[in-house]
Amino acid sequence: MNGRQPCFPRGIIRARQSRRSYNGYYPSLPSWRRGFDSLSALFKKARLWRAFLFPGRKGVDPKNLCELASERRMNTESFCGSFKGQSLIDASEIKNPGRIRGMRKPRLLKESALYHVSARANRKEHILDEEGMKDVFLQVVRRARKRYCFRIENFCVMGNHYHLMIRPGPRESLSRIMQWIMSVFAMTYNRAHGYSGHVWGERFFSKIIEGFREFLEIFRYIDRNPVNAGLVLHDWEWKHGGLWHDRLGYRHVLVKPPCEALLWAPRHELLRLPDRSP
Repeated sequence: MNGRQPCFPRGIIRARQSRRSYNGYYPSLPSWRRGFDSLSALFKKARLWRAFLFPGRKGVDPKNLCELASERRMNTESFCGSFKGQSLIDASEIKNPGRIRGMRKPRLLKESALYHVSARANRKEHILDEEGMKDVFLQVVRRARKRYCFRIENFCVMGNHYHLMIRPGPRESLSRIMQWIMSVFAMTYNRAHGYSGHVWGERFFSKIIEGFREFLEIFRYIDRNPVNAGLVLHDWEWKHGGLWHDRLGYRHVLVKPPCEALLWAPRHELLRLPDRSP
């Protein structure tokens, strides 16, 4: 052009002037080119996240992650050239393409439902085998019953984990109840031993119990947990389980089991009068 401005027809110049007066700027690129650049930037971010979440997969080299992230702008030619021959996340490598592997599944909650809840200690250590730690955990559960509205129909406290059959009351949150129980016990345990850090491993497991058959299966499984672990010969000998508390009439943690459960689990029948502390 030799430094001269291009000569446009008068109609095009007026159209550009009216567009500038409306938008406040001259569009540097056509609309299709701006859309293509924004799509390229979107693909670039997707590749950076993929390199961060899946460092061992084909695609962007994690070593070049900082270098790519430092580039503020990237034109179409360099984008296509740097990733030529590479593809995005292969859908065949992921069982559920709509969900990133490793993400937590949403917890299933239902109003006034009965849940089977379990949690294990960090690194599977037998922190509850220490003298009095099982009683401390049950004391925390008693305090939680005074603070929240819920029912426990069966339980078992083992050396490094516990099982609960818990039914939150109306407008009560299972996550809030279990968070309080686990955090208060963790603080009590760390304070007693002079420790700091995590006491429990992962977040607690929860499953909605649907139907009477599933109720009986989990009810018996919790009773038989110490026997399956080889800790006692008979399930009623385990002092930190719901069967022991039911037979002795302790109602500090448990509620009275339903009549249907007593028909199929008669060992939970009361052996002597209640109103005695364990």
